[in-house]
Amino acid sequence: MKLTAKLALQQLLNTKNRTLWTLFSIVLSVGMLVAIGGFGTSAASALDSLTNSSDEWTGDSPGFISYALSVVLGGIVAFASVVVISNAFRASAGQRTKQFGILKSVGATKKQIASTVMYEGFMLALVGLPLGFIFGFILHFIAVAITNSMVDLSFVDSTLRFGVELEPAVLLIAFALSLAVILFSAWLPARKAAKIPAINAIKGIGEVKLRKEKPKKARFIKLIFGFEGELAAKQLKRSRRHFRATVVSISVSIVLILTSVSLSVHMNKSVGGRIEQINTPNAAFGFSPDTRVMSGMDAANATAITRALREFPDTKVNAMGYGFYLAEGQTRVDRRTMIFDADTYAELAELAGVPLGSNILLNVELAADSSGRFIQRNPYTFEAGERVSFEGMADGIELHGQITYLPDHLLYLPEDVITVIIPDGDISAFVWTANTNDVEGFCEHATAVFHEHYTLRENETFAFVDMTSGFLTVTALVDIISVFFGIFSVMLALLGLTNVISTIVTSLQMRSREFAALASAGMDRRGLRNMFGFESLLSSARALMFGLPLGFIMAYIIYLGVEPSNPVSITFTAPWAAMAVCAASVFAVTFLIMQVSAVGIGKNNIIETLRGAE
Repeated sequence: MKLTAKLALQQLLNTKNRTLWTLFSIVLSVGMLVAIGGFGTSAASALDSLTNSSDEWTGDSPGFISYALSVVLGGIVAFASVVVISNAFRASAGQRTKQFGILKSVGATKKQIASTVMYEGFMLALVGLPLGFIFGFILHFIAVAITNSMVDLSFVDSTLRFGVELEPAVLLIAFALSLAVILFSAWLPARKAAKIPAINAIKGIGEVKLRKEKPKKARFIKLIFGFEGELAAKQLKRSRRHFRATVVSISVSIVLILTSVSLSVHMNKSVGGRIEQINTPNAAFGFSPDTRVMSGMDAANATAITRALREFPDTKVNAMGYGFYLAEGQTRVDRRTMIFDADTYAELAELAGVPLGSNILLNVELAADSSGRFIQRNPYTFEAGERVSFEGMADGIELHGQITYLPDHLLYLPEDVITVIIPDGDISAFVWTANTNDVEGFCEHATAVFHEHYTLRENETFAFVDMTSGFLTVTALVDIISVFFGIFSVMLALLGLTNVISTIVTSLQMRSREFAALASAGMDRRGLRNMFGFESLLSSARALMFGLPLGFIMAYIIYLGVEPSNPVSITFTAPWAAMAVCAASVFAVTFLIMQVSAVGIGKNNIIETLRGAE
């Protein structure tokens, strides 16, 4: 074995606590990369099967969405892993600065110095990669089990569930990426350690440098927290690089957690509260006439068909016809006429307070409240006798009344166009929607009824849609993405916690002489603990200064991505509660780790510690 390899092995054996924490970080990082790749494969397979079974799915393959999400999360985990693992190797290299100086003084080259740190990475990789893969398979199994318990895919096929699938190509990519992360994490501090001049290394001057100028912040902090707070601020100031990894890992964890919370909240808001309120139909079929003639189906035909459809047991049917138009000089459809079956039209006329045969303005615009339920607004000013212009109509349509509020069962009517309800007229399409307990039976009944009352002509179409399948497919996609983000956000937070523990423990070990000097000057154990507490407070505050604003921004970006896909406007829900929980957790965890790690401080003999004795 080469001398550099022996020195690396000896360092790992001499610092068992840090070696174990570094190995734990590697195993956790590798496990997360393997689990993300495996879960992405399982999700892609299940979702492709789901949408292949759903005749109504017309979007892009959700398998691609799953793989894309795996790539994004894998990249985030790889970045966070480099930050965490390289911090552990940096601490190891920093502790051996004098050893490197002595080796350089007797002729060791920069390459040999760097190789001692790189050998640590190779040795830990030999152990960490197999353990990480085993841990990854366990995480994959747990993630699949959690998903199966939270996401129901049986609406298409009772046997359709997530499975633990292992693609050789994905495992190979995970292995290569994991190895690259470990070696790159070791190479960063190795390169820096090799550049330190021999004389500086022998003096113990490495990456942590005392600044000559008095930190301005320390004076302000001293007024608030006293002498112990000033010492804590100075320590963080001179060990900025050492604690930077802690700040980054905590910040990334906070950002992912708030992103996950925002995704879940806004997706649930977009579909959850309104589904119950509007009683979303589970079946629909539509008639589209020959667009060249815009005729064929009138209110009388629609009424006859609708009344026959309502004879199907335990089924509620709504019917509506559309005519889409352009305003003069416009290129975008911004207004429409609507006709209904006689019963629905009579109900709408009663809501508007006008006699049958009137033209009614639908003066209702929908938004969503904080719980996701509909709220109604009146976007237009109205005057009786006013005319609304329509393309192809010389005089437009005269308005006789308006509807300013809709009951829940009619909340499907408003859209972002000017809508005038008329007793009869030309249409672009006619649609029937139904809430039924027997979608398949209703489909057969509806098809027979339609063809009994109407004969399709050339270029006219009739189509039936099982809305339940399409709706539940979208809901399943939302749930899977939320679970995916949630599980691995928590895992990444655990990785960040590992880094916090490793950084604090290493920092306290490397500062044993400093604590002995403070004790010799009269600082008791209570004072030391106060100093540790202030260090945890200041380091946590620094992490939150970055993590919380970035997390809030990402939460808002998620909202912007969700909001345009909704038929009505949803309001942004700021993740204040999640931010408060994150802040409290960060303060509590760092304080607890600092206090537990400092239990043995002050018990060693002061003289022996100052002399450098073990």
